[in-house]
Amino acid sequence: MNYSLPMLIVLQCTFFPAFSQESSLIRNRVEVNLMAILAENLVVGYEYSFSKNGLWLGLEHHLNGLSETRNRQLNSLAAEYRYYPFVMAKPASGFFAGAYMKYRWGEERSTSGNALQHDYQAVFSGVSTGYRFTYSRLALSAFLGYGLALGVRESTDPPVTEHTLNDNYRRDPRLGITVGLGF
Repeated sequence: MNYSLPMLIVLQCTFFPAFSQESSLIRNRVEVNLMAILAENLVVGYEYSFSKNGLWLGLEHHLNGLSETRNRQLNSLAAEYRYYPFVMAKPASGFFAGAYMKYRWGEERSTSGNALQHDYQAVFSGVSTGYRFTYSRLALSAFLGYGLALGVRESTDPPVTEHTLNDNYRRDPRLGITVGLGF
């Protein structure tokens, strides 16, 4: 007897249950921030939704930090709690408000003139608001927010009092348009 068809059905139901979900029951989403790509950043997010709430986790990586005067590397991890006050049938859709924490680390070196390196680590806390439109498994979101540095650790080699490396690293403006896929 050929067991391949029953095995495929069991595997599909066990390991890929998202394919059999109805769109109103989608609770997991993976998304990419399109506006961040314009700023040479790759921001990938994951959100798990429950009732009128969502827990969002994000990873940011600065894609191209090379220029004629600087070599920059930047990464961050963020966690955000989102509240969707007007959810009707679909979880994680409509207007939302969120509070987030972010850990960012980076380094920047001057590539011209005097050799200078600036390293930093920062922890941010902030708020955001936005709107998510969902259609079947597709989600489109627009959001904005701002965070303040709660703590910063930095070092510059050689030690100098003023420089322009990693300028504005103590601020965390958030602006984005994301495209996501639910499962």
